[in-house]
Amino acid sequence: MRKYNLKRILIIFIVILLLSGVFAVVSYADPLGNGKSKADDDNVFMHVSASGYLNKTLINTTVENSYSTRQILLTVNEKTYNDIIALILVILVIAVIIILILSTYQKNFKKQQMRSKLIDNQVLYIDVDNDYNINSISDLLSKRLNLENKNDLNQEFTVLSNLIKKSIILNKTSSKFDDIHGEIETNSGVYLYYSIIKKPASNTGYIIVFNDITDRKKLEELSTTDDMTGLFNRRHFDNIIGTQIYNVKRQQKFFVLAILDIDNFKAYNDTYLHQMGDLCLEKIGDVINKTFSRASDFSFRIGGEEFACIFSADAIDVAYYSIERLRGAIQNLGIIHKYNFPYGVITVSIGIRIVSFNEDIEAKDVFNEADIALYDAKKTGKNRIVLYGRKLFSESTNRR
Repeated sequence: MRKYNLKRILIIFIVILLLSGVFAVVSYADPLGNGKSKADDDNVFMHVSASGYLNKTLINTTVENSYSTRQILLTVNEKTYNDIIALILVILVIAVIIILILSTYQKNFKKQQMRSKLIDNQVLYIDVDNDYNINSISDLLSKRLNLENKNDLNQEFTVLSNLIKKSIILNKTSSKFDDIHGEIETNSGVYLYYSIIKKPASNTGYIIVFNDITDRKKLEELSTTDDMTGLFNRRHFDNIIGTQIYNVKRQQKFFVLAILDIDNFKAYNDTYLHQMGDLCLEKIGDVINKTFSRASDFSFRIGGEEFACIFSADAIDVAYYSIERLRGAIQNLGIIHKYNFPYGVITVSIGIRIVSFNEDIEAKDVFNEADIALYDAKKTGKNRIVLYGRKLFSESTNRR
């Protein structure tokens, strides 16, 4: 509305200016205000008495001087009149230029509004500050998650914010922030693929952009295997882990869960592109499958670059040896990764949770504790194994 009011004010100003100019022109058209000519002045003197020649001469002289003065005034006023016309024309030109500038600005403003509305209606995103407080939510995301207000999203966002903090720590390879990607299931059952992007201005927060992958996830759930690696998928992992803990404990053996995460894999994808990233995942899946090949062993791809292994062992040292053999085999693949300092090749960090046969624990707690051990392995340098509750240092000395 402000843009339209400015245009109205400018038009009114121009109209007033034109009216003032017309008034000035009318005023200066009769500079003496009498409407008389030289012939009219001569008629005045026809009534002067002929008896006073001297008086007539003086009067004629006065009239001639008055006429000369009138001519001078006419010349001056004609110049003033021309100046006023020129000034009006200049002001009109300036006014037209201002109108054109305002119109262009208004069009750009409308385009920006339309662009913002288009993004808001077609992009799933959340704008958060450095403390993960929500600044704004796109309309599309609110509709997709059936959110009526910000408080509704806070419940959905609790799980996501914790995952974001963890993702930043696990995936950050240097002081420079790298964009982070991952998947999450919301409390309402919607699967989202997210990208966390730091705002260009420093220390102002993050933009989290989402893609709805619910339909894809539902299709994946129809299968128990991962298409790329041939390993079991996350759905199958969730379905059998509880049963496997029970079966292994019944045999009075140690149940072992190992979670693997490829070190600095995002940097690998960004450097060598996703086709090479997929090939890397396939090779690692093949090594895992060959290392744990017994009928009672299970191997899974449970996330983008995250894998899991379930097996039984007669002793903790035996379990550790099997995992260390896997870690070394993956490093010995020699897949070049120049940004995985200081090794120069693809490596993995591994978190282990070993459950004794007399231990009472839920499957979800086993997974969470193995995940905590993986977090510690990443935080303490990567390319190593950490057993939950006890650090097992296994960093390779074979650096490139």
